[in-house]
Amino acid sequence: MRTWYLIQFTPDLTAREPRNVGVVVHDDADNWAVRMLFVDKTGAVDPALFRPLGGSLTAEEYAGWVGYYKRAIMEGRWEQAVTLHLRRKVSFHVLKGGTLLGPEQSVTADARSLFDAVVAKKLREPGAGGLAQVRTLTMQLLDECGVSYTDNVVLPARWGDDYSDSVSFAFGVGNTVVEPLALGGQRGGLVAREFYARASAVRSASDDDASHFVATYSGRGLSASGKKQLLRPVMAAATAVDVDSDDAGEALRKAMG
Repeated sequence: MRTWYLIQFTPDLTAREPRNVGVVVHDDADNWAVRMLFVDKTGAVDPALFRPLGGSLTAEEYAGWVGYYKRAIMEGRWEQAVTLHLRRKVSFHVLKGGTLLGPEQSVTADARSLFDAVVAKKLREPGAGGLAQVRTLTMQLLDECGVSYTDNVVLPARWGDDYSDSVSFAFGVGNTVVEPLALGGQRGGLVAREFYARASAVRSASDDDASHFVATYSGRGLSASGKKQLLRPVMAAATAVDVDSDDAGEALRKAMG
């Protein structure tokens, strides 16, 4: 039997409008899996991914709660974590989601699918996503693709004929560069053109083994004509993948080759 729990954060306890921030899955063999927002592949909260959840919560405070839940599991105090909000007035609390009745799979796989269904999709609000949101969803898709990726890839670049430089990108998967872009808002066009310039500079400095580029973005809130215009410079340099599309995972897998 597998039991799952939902972790919520409530910015204003008087308003009682919680936000889903994580899931925990536990099975009869005492296996556990935890997935929470803004946590990188090492299991730590990445300040670069963190975005305000409301109230005065900081990245450091959020990391403290992530650590609290992990320690509660490791030290056999999970039930105390579940009932903490009954003993103290706190902004984080745990709800028992219920029992998973579907096909048997690992608690890690269960946690991944639950996280996508009840936490990640809540991030996909109307309006094109900011960079932190697109980056978070991109990391989730890379995990779903089952690939090993490197953070902060630095590549040689050349501007013009004489000036050599280096530029950085978010993720590297083998010879493929995956770069999240925030195309919404007034700076969307500038972001698209700047990405084209960086990718072109890398190609100018590369030999026949030049990197292949994939750009991820959120199409939420973008009109068809607006999206087409924004993607022109992006698609001139890379394969573009909408992280909010229904087939985003498969599209990213194909784009990476």
